Amino acid sequence: MKKVFLMAMFAFMSLYASAQDNTIYDKVEVMPEYAGGQVALMKFMCDNLQYPQDALKQGKEGRVLVQLVIEKDGTVSDHKVVKGISPSLDAEAMRVAKMLPNKWTPAKNKGQVVRCRYSIPFTFRLN
Repeated sequence: MKKVFLMAMFAFMSLYASAQDNTIYDKVEVMPEYAGGQVALMKFMCDNLQYPQDALKQGKEGRVLVQLVIEKDGTVSDHKVVKGISPSLDAEAMRVAKMLPNKWTPAKNKGQVVRCRYSIPFTFRLN
C-alpha cells in the first residue's frame, strides 16, 4: 500500500512539474507558427516596416535579428535585438516585432506545449 501511494505521489508531482515548466526552449520538435504561416508573417512585416529617414540618408542597410519568446498560449514576449545594424534600424525592427499579433500556434516538445525562443530577421535594403 505504501509503495502504491509513493508511486501515485511521484506521478502527480511529475505532472504538476511539467504543467509548471516555464523553461524557454531553443530547440523543439514542433516550432511555433504564426497564424497563416510564413507568408502571412512576411506580409505583416512588409506592410508595417518603414525605413527610417536617417538610415536612408546614411545609406545604411542590412539585417536586424530580433529574438522573442512564443508563450504556451501563443502570445509573444521578451523581445530583444540580438544582432543590430544601427540604433534607428534596430528600433524600427523592434517596433514592428512588438506589433506582432498574439496569433501563434505554440511550440511543442515531446508532445507538450512549451515556451520557445524564435528569431525573426528584418532585412533593410536600399534599391
